[in-house]
Amino acid sequence: VRSKQALSGPEGVVSFSPNRGDAVAWQGWDYHRVAPVQKGLRHVLVAEFWSGPDVEAYENRPMDFEEGYRVATTLDPTAAYLQKQLAWMVFERGEMSLAFKAISAAIQSEPDVESLVMLGRIHQSRNELSTAKGAYDKAVELDPNDPLALVAVADYAREVGADIAEMEACYDKAAAAGGWQALEALGDIRSSQGRHQEAAENYRKSLDFDLDEVVQQKLQQSLERGEGVWSKVLKMLR
Repeated sequence: VRSKQALSGPEGVVSFSPNRGDAVAWQGWDYHRVAPVQKGLRHVLVAEFWSGPDVEAYENRPMDFEEGYRVATTLDPTAAYLQKQLAWMVFERGEMSLAFKAISAAIQSEPDVESLVMLGRIHQSRNELSTAKGAYDKAVELDPNDPLALVAVADYAREVGADIAEMEACYDKAAAAGGWQALEALGDIRSSQGRHQEAAENYRKSLDFDLDEVVQQKLQQSLERGEGVWSKVLKMLR
């Protein structure tokens, strides 16, 4: 997936057919792939070594690139993890048809929460809301406490215009399950209701995971508005 040189031609590719007791070693960031099992069972011991002088070479690891995922998934369409990675990559670029094809292949091989949420996001981006909800519902069925699925359900509720109480309950549940992505939305909801101290706390917790500049600005505004409310209360009490 990472080595463009390995994909440039057969001169960069080395194949092995190990027998029982054989070992093959390589740098982990080199392009590599194991042929799928056609029948029977394969027993393999995989070990990673993170000590010694070669570890410093990790800094030279190339970034993942789309061509590598395309080649790998062509060689083995059942590789669910690679299909998911390809789907996310092209989804971010707006290629929904390719993203749908890749994530559908992943779900066919190995249906899991992440793939179903990705499928729901694709349908939601196409405004196919009922189909998106079906995908999110299946994700929650697989794991009712998965934060990724719960955040997706909450985002869906926001998209379709659910009432404030329902949206807040959805995002609260997602945040409680560890879905930190729900914290900014919770802050937005509470800020819109004048609950600036609660909003500030949500924004502050969100920044523990991602130092987003927009969230930093929202935090500052909530703190300022919260101080303004308390100043008015103090004036009324004097």
